[in-house]
Amino acid sequence: MVALLSLSGCYKDALDDRLPTDNPFDREYDGPTVFVSEGTYTQVTNIGPVSVLRQVIAFRVRSELFLSPTPYSVQVRDLQSGVTELLNADPPGSDNFKFFREPAPGQSICLELRLSNNQAAAGPTTICATL
Repeated sequence: MVALLSLSGCYKDALDDRLPTDNPFDREYDGPTVFVSEGTYTQVTNIGPVSVLRQVIAFRVRSELFLSPTPYSVQVRDLQSGVTELLNADPPGSDNFKFFREPAPGQSICLELRLSNNQAAAGPTTICATL
């Protein structure tokens, strides 16, 4: 009986090694890129009585790659500043996102992006943009 249990453990491990990697929410996803850079620009933002110039890095999520319709956010980490934020779609209900930061003209700014759902994050993808 013990030999049978040990063999079933090996079989399970072999199956785990062959798990599909076509779900963009999995850390091991290896399909087409989920994030598409939409460019960067500056925008004046009013914070109370003060107007502030911000750099916007816009990107889109290719939700057509999802295996089924799924609510999600995007975890963004600015690789230059180390700032990490969880973003919702802008405008709501779309697949468009905007990350705001201090302007950095002429500097390539790279963001690490991860799909986020139920407090879990998928594997990272990096996009870069230059203002």
